[in-house]
Amino acid sequence: MFENIEAYISGDKNETLKNGFDKEFSGQFESFLVENPELIESRSIIEKGAKDLSEKFGIHPEMLNDRMHFLLFMAISERNGRLEEELAGGLSPESYSAEKEFIFDATALIASENSDLYPSYAESISSEKNLNDEDERLTYDKYTNEKVSLELETAINSGLLDDVKKRMGVTSENETPYKIRVLNVASDFSLAGMSPKISSDLESLPRNDPLWAEYYKKDKEYSEYVKKLKANAESFKLDQHNLDDIPVAWKTVIDGVNNLILPLPFAEKLLNRQEDSSDFQLDDNILNSNMSILEHEYTHTQGGLLSKDESLIGITAEEFRAEKFSLNRQGFDDVKTAIMMLNVIGIFDLDQVMDDREKGGTLEDIIMEMIPYIGLQRTLEFCLTPPSTYAESKESPLLSNVAKYLGGLDGFIKRVYADAMDSPKAGRVDRRLMEMATIMKGDGNDFDGINRYLDKVSNDGLPYGASLFRAKLQELGK
Repeated sequence: MFENIEAYISGDKNETLKNGFDKEFSGQFESFLVENPELIESRSIIEKGAKDLSEKFGIHPEMLNDRMHFLLFMAISERNGRLEEELAGGLSPESYSAEKEFIFDATALIASENSDLYPSYAESISSEKNLNDEDERLTYDKYTNEKVSLELETAINSGLLDDVKKRMGVTSENETPYKIRVLNVASDFSLAGMSPKISSDLESLPRNDPLWAEYYKKDKEYSEYVKKLKANAESFKLDQHNLDDIPVAWKTVIDGVNNLILPLPFAEKLLNRQEDSSDFQLDDNILNSNMSILEHEYTHTQGGLLSKDESLIGITAEEFRAEKFSLNRQGFDDVKTAIMMLNVIGIFDLDQVMDDREKGGTLEDIIMEMIPYIGLQRTLEFCLTPPSTYAESKESPLLSNVAKYLGGLDGFIKRVYADAMDSPKAGRVDRRLMEMATIMKGDGNDFDGINRYLDKVSNDGLPYGASLFRAKLQELGK
């Protein structure tokens, strides 16, 4: 987007000196160097890069009120400060231009609203907000089923979410306030398992049996139920100015309050999950899946690892957090595999870091824990690299550009591995990979299962990660 940033720059480039950004950054940088003396040799590079970016973007000192933003800006400043030297050292003009655009895209995400250039790139960060706050609240109110919302809230207060709360360390004292909304809408996924079931006893009866008439009545009522809710879903999407499919559950912020949103069929299945109801085809897989989805979205209402703006910085860590506390049942396999490989080759256990902190901690916690293991630049890349589902979305072009340049989570793992192999940790990392391959091989008989797993890892977007394990399996004689 910023291939010609001069076109975006207007006014006095020294404005940031006047508004105090450089002074505030220098003060925080001094304190950071006291705690992290290994970066002293990079001091002049980082300061040069920070001054250049602060002037080009007109970055406001308020950005540094959040230490996470300071840490990431310091990292991108180091990259920016080294770029001219790399060009002089033989970096191709094409690679220079691509890296420069990445630096500008990343800076726009990090600075977000705290930049004079924000009006020119705001929609490239997030085009999701289609309504103003009042219209959004009115739209959700229009489709909210107050009765079922209250029933679900009562069930939660009676213990429905106690397991996930215990895993997260949520108590009545530290629980973040949130609101339950059940909407009179439906998607195909939210309807799974809802249709009237035909029991084996019913199938053995003649079609003129009264029980068949009762079944047909229920089936007709169900069809009308589906038709109405799907029509409502289409109207809701139009009112929202968003034609994307209705999720099975999601979190949104309305009037500054986290709202946990569920389509009506999904809520009804949750409320009936412990009943042997003849109206539902709910097996254990559906029940477990439904609870995991609810727990995943509930996790998003409590704390979180996202930047406080709309940049989605930290989204990979946040989705891993939600999966972790909902027992890893709902997807994001690329994220979970990447975090497993980060543990093996980066020797950084994000799972344990989250266990050690209430609600999984904060993004600043993660960054400060991660830097000593994989360095400043890889930590920056982790925070900026989204899961594949987000990278492929058109909602945030800047995030998609950054993800493409970095090569997604596979590119991140590739660079972490290269760094490890070029460090004193190389032997230890090699042994850890071999240990994982040995565990995967097991008794050596399930060749097809191993290959299917590694094919899935590759198809999930981590082909380089899969290749590391394949190489070790070959060494084992697989």
